[in-house]
Amino acid sequence: MITAWAGGPAAERLAELPSAQIVPLAVETLAAVLEIDAARVRRALLGWHMHDWSADPFSREAYSYAAVGGASAADALARPAGGTLFFAGEATDRLQSGTVPGAIASGRRAARQVLSTL
Repeated sequence: MITAWAGGPAAERLAELPSAQIVPLAVETLAAVLEIDAARVRRALLGWHMHDWSADPFSREAYSYAAVGGASAADALARPAGGTLFFAGEATDRLQSGTVPGAIASGRRAARQVLSTL
């Protein structure tokens, strides 16, 4: 699995394109970075998903970060409520806050918490 993103002016330009045009650009970029033929990358591509964070009303184009004095915030956000409500998301991961890997790791952690209560 490969996760890629664009920020700043490049993201603004990409946001004007339909995803069907962005994916080929991503394939070309990956091929250039890996120094291999783009056709090889296309053949290896099993699927893709794209999310436009700039249009997401919940993220509002933001990443989480701990403010001064907030070192324990992720742990507090990750704490289950009443043993029936479990939280995940990159803001709940102390080690990888503000990242896709943090979101994935927190989802796995929350799933383990749910399973342990069943």
